[in-house]
Amino acid sequence: DAQTLRVYGAKGMCSAGNCSYTALDSACQQGCNAGKCQGTVVTPTPGTVAEEFSGPFSSWKNIRDFGAVGDGVADDTQALQAALDDARDMPSKTYSVLYLPAGTYRITKALRTTSRSGHTDYLGLYIVGEDPKTTTILWDGPDKVSSGYNAMFFLDAWFGKLSRITFDGGGRAVIGVFRAGSFSTYYEMSDLTFRDMNIGVVLGCGGSWCELGTTGQAEHMIKRSRFIRCSQAGIFTENFNSLDIWVMSCYFEKCGHGLFNWAGNFHALGNVFVEQTVGDIGLFNLNVFVVADNVSLRSKTFMDWTSGHSWGAHAVVHNNRIYDTASDHAIVTGAGSWLITDNVFRNRVGYDGPPIKLTARNQTLVGNRHHGSALFANAGAQRVSEVDTQSIARGDIPEPDLVLPETPAVQTRKVFEVHGGTGDDAAAIQAQIDAAAKEPSSSRPIVHLPRGSYLVRRAISLPANHELQLVGDGASSYGTTISLGAEAGSSTPLLRLLGPSRVTIRDLNLVAATATASQGAIVSIEGADQLGGRVYLEQVYANGRSANPEIEPAAAFVVDGVEQADVMLVGVGFSGQNQGIRVLGGPTRKAGQDAAGQVNVFGISTHAADRFFDVRDGGDLLAAGIWYEGASHGNPRIDLSDAGSISLVGYFLALAPTGAQPSIRLNGCRGALNILGSDISSIGGDAQTHWVSVQGDGSACALRVLETNLWGSGDLGFVLRDQSSPAAQTAWIHGTISSGGSQNDFPDAVTSGAGGKAQAIRDAVARWRKARLGGPYRTPAGTTSVQLYRVITQAGKGGSAVLVKR
Repeated sequence: DAQTLRVYGAKGMCSAGNCSYTALDSACQQGCNAGKCQGTVVTPTPGTVAEEFSGPFSSWKNIRDFGAVGDGVADDTQALQAALDDARDMPSKTYSVLYLPAGTYRITKALRTTSRSGHTDYLGLYIVGEDPKTTTILWDGPDKVSSGYNAMFFLDAWFGKLSRITFDGGGRAVIGVFRAGSFSTYYEMSDLTFRDMNIGVVLGCGGSWCELGTTGQAEHMIKRSRFIRCSQAGIFTENFNSLDIWVMSCYFEKCGHGLFNWAGNFHALGNVFVEQTVGDIGLFNLNVFVVADNVSLRSKTFMDWTSGHSWGAHAVVHNNRIYDTASDHAIVTGAGSWLITDNVFRNRVGYDGPPIKLTARNQTLVGNRHHGSALFANAGAQRVSEVDTQSIARGDIPEPDLVLPETPAVQTRKVFEVHGGTGDDAAAIQAQIDAAAKEPSSSRPIVHLPRGSYLVRRAISLPANHELQLVGDGASSYGTTISLGAEAGSSTPLLRLLGPSRVTIRDLNLVAATATASQGAIVSIEGADQLGGRVYLEQVYANGRSANPEIEPAAAFVVDGVEQADVMLVGVGFSGQNQGIRVLGGPTRKAGQDAAGQVNVFGISTHAADRFFDVRDGGDLLAAGIWYEGASHGNPRIDLSDAGSISLVGYFLALAPTGAQPSIRLNGCRGALNILGSDISSIGGDAQTHWVSVQGDGSACALRVLETNLWGSGDLGFVLRDQSSPAAQTAWIHGTISSGGSQNDFPDAVTSGAGGKAQAIRDAVARWRKARLGGPYRTPAGTTSVQLYRVITQAGKGGSAVLVKR
């Protein structure tokens, strides 16, 4: 149980410098001893993974209605294709979920969802099986040797989900699921199994050969899925616009590559790799990658770069446990800059050499543990900084645990169905919530809103201290939409979670009445600051109702004064917002003291937002795996002008012109901005130059930039314009600038107040090293335990998508 929790990121359970780990939790002991933990963190209850499977509901469409047999003998191709064809025109449907009950569905040719020119085809369609252990699509079509290219499912759809199905290639299929056709975004692939084929999932099409067109597939969450004997790769990104692919808690066994990047990018968190024949993770093109908290056992190698590019990507490789690779080198770096922190390397028996081979321009290695003669061999790296490496005996490296979260089981929960169209949808929804709240909390009752539109004119309240679930039929215009009418008033939330809340919300589209109506938060989570509490948001996307900056929402996500509990955002996005994520400190941090809670983000997609991060009053934010592409309102993307700290890891900023404004500004800040393994780029070629401004009183301000590239021209003095007085602490280490297809290095620059280069590196990565990442778990009774999965919001003027407050 302790090992299961560690996969979810519940590591570092210690208090005030004293470890309180159990004998089972050696990784926690090592984390505490390495000084990764500060304050007090309450250990989550063992074995209580929070996410559940909700369904099937009567509003779902059963595949058997189209004649599917599912006995493994009958040819179900025509029936499954008929079901997919029926679901194409989503506006005309009364359902948004297509359900496959237990069975083996034999197919003899590819299934297809083919979108036409309109954006509504397959928009928001969920395809859900009963369980991957019992629900299988079996390929019995042409053999890959005789027929060449084939796939089991050509999936052209967006804002949807594919879940809880096994794709069995029978050793004959080339590809399990090919995501291509129209450009697609906001898609989940969860609890799937792909076995005995060449490639499990292909994301995007990159060559002129592709019959589906050369389009990308972006903002995809792939989680809790298994890839077994995929001879070429488990997951393969094949388009430069296949970006923001978040791979979490997946299992890869005996594939060629587990993850392979031909184009685009991905981020990998908490996965397990066993015996890949070529390598766990292969990188070919240029981009930003964050690879953290994974386990590798007996693969040929863990991570290798095979590109011929002369300038390249930024890879952040953190806290991975890598055991017994068949190749001498577990990691081979390549073009670009690499930040390698807190990894554990155990060489195979008989090899005593370095586990890392450095070939990239710049590398920084911090806190890695290994045995053998040395940590790395330098085979062409231009600049290398090594800090706090630990050489330990092979026998002191614990055996790997390969525990991963299981597919959520089908639960028997009491369901309270909401029937809309009563004339007072708020009363109908509230009545079912109130009825569910009378059930025992441990029974986790479900309030279900079938596909449709519900108009409410007052806030819906969900009670404190009750394990209640509010579930819709999809987060899209053709799923379940709840709209807050203008009559509700200027500060009324749509959903009000009374604290401490223990509510789960999923698969809903939540909309403000109008773009111009001043309003409060769409979801307000109140009384959320208990030690050991946690708010977990996954695939929550915040849209503004208008592109007009005068009537944009104030902020997408607001954490107001929560400093004892953790707030974790995974695979989230925001667009059309005045601000992206706002973090305000509570009384402890306002007083300049540390607090136990963390606000962490893993995976952000942003577009058309003004200021990305607003941190004040001593607040603290860490964000990793960030993508921004688009125009701005002419203001700095990051403006730290108050007390607070921001750490950005794997940040790709593709920004349109900002005019006379810097991309990043620090103005009299009292805190720190750390930028690690990032790329501050431009739209429209090399002509755009991005720069950083440091102004005002710098006596309590620190800027640390490590392994980061800017695009433009000029030297460091042009890029970093420091006019602070007294001078701020600045450290720009292993920086590069790209122009005209080539990269040039900045000389390392560390001011005297930063404590020297090694200390500046330690300070830059300190917040990243102690971040508690990972998936959902339930917290102790009496504390906040809120989960939101696949929720889209559209806020109006001055509002926000999600507010988490004390």
